[in-house]
Amino acid sequence: MFSVNLLQKQFEAGRFEQILDSIVANGMALPLPLRIRLSQTPVSAVAMGLRRLAELTYGPTRLGKTLARYLLRAQHEDGSFDHDPLATAAAGAALSQLAQQRGGDEPEIIHARDRALAALALMQETDPDRPGFACDRDRTRGDRALTGSLILFLLGHDQRFRQAVRYGDLVGWYEDHEDRLDPDTRRLWHMAQLETAGHDDDGHHRHALVLAA
Repeated sequence: MFSVNLLQKQFEAGRFEQILDSIVANGMALPLPLRIRLSQTPVSAVAMGLRRLAELTYGPTRLGKTLARYLLRAQHEDGSFDHDPLATAAAGAALSQLAQQRGGDEPEIIHARDRALAALALMQETDPDRPGFACDRDRTRGDRALTGSLILFLLGHDQRFRQAVRYGDLVGWYEDHEDRLDPDTRRLWHMAQLETAGHDDDGHHRHALVLAA
């Protein structure tokens, strides 16, 4: 199970794949291809761990600051992480969660998050019929659809993300192709819809009963 102490031990030991295993064991549904993809880059695992840590704690923690510094050092000049849309989305989601937790008073965190979202926007396909995110690691349209569904789950509720990317085109594609999505992609897409419905327009959690047909 995921815990702050366990996350710290795994991070300090460089056991990044185990960080993801702990998050999955704590209820985060990650299809195997995405789990493998995220485990291949330490930045992705650290970002997912920081995002979960910020969800579980009510204020800044020493570990949270350590993980944030790790991400800030790993960010490329173009704002991306590992030049990969999934790693960039994971880091952007973690930094956004951290910024909310700290009341938006961390300029360095906010700047890094905004740069990550801008980089993610540049990775989005220009073709309106294929509005996903371009990455050499996603070899098929199905791969990109799966990656995009997790990106929507991580960031779809974030107003800054919706403003940075062509959000309407992205969501419209999933709505139009929902009956052709593979089961893992469809499940993540539905999770993204529920996650977005559970936030207000500023991206903060709200308590609401969501009924899915």
